[in-house]
Amino acid sequence: MSGPWDQRSIAQFFHIGLAPDDFWHLAVGTPPMIANPTGKTTWDANRGVEHVELTGAEGTEKLAIDMRDGHFDVLDAELVGADGKTKWSVANSEFVEVAGHRVPNKSQFTSPDNKQDLLVDWGSAENRAINLTIEADKFKLEPPAGLRACQ
Repeated sequence: MSGPWDQRSIAQFFHIGLAPDDFWHLAVGTPPMIANPTGKTTWDANRGVEHVELTGAEGTEKLAIDMRDGHFDVLDAELVGADGKTKWSVANSEFVEVAGHRVPNKSQFTSPDNKQDLLVDWGSAENRAINLTIEADKFKLEPPAGLRACQ
């Protein structure tokens, strides 16, 4: 298939309707943040995590962050829209180091409103890279003739 890398093509391939920047943030374990939030934090001694709740015009975003050993691992996050419906959630596990960054090895994305659920095993840390320098000509791809376009 050919076409733009946008929310519709991500939904078509991964069955999760996210904008490209949001998908990337979730993939590296740093969920996208709502705009201009106010927030509060609470300590969860049972799980040993800090809970962060951000509220803004888009709704409420809740995160559980593991800060043991000087890390800042977002274990789970959820965005509930202003209408009270969950827009998306993610649960991350098995964090590893990739190019000096802690990233999840496994992520489960859900979008209940769209009845979407995706479990991703990102693969070994040795086969992953972050912030690569890519020459501009790599973004000029001619799709083979006859491919259907993404909807």
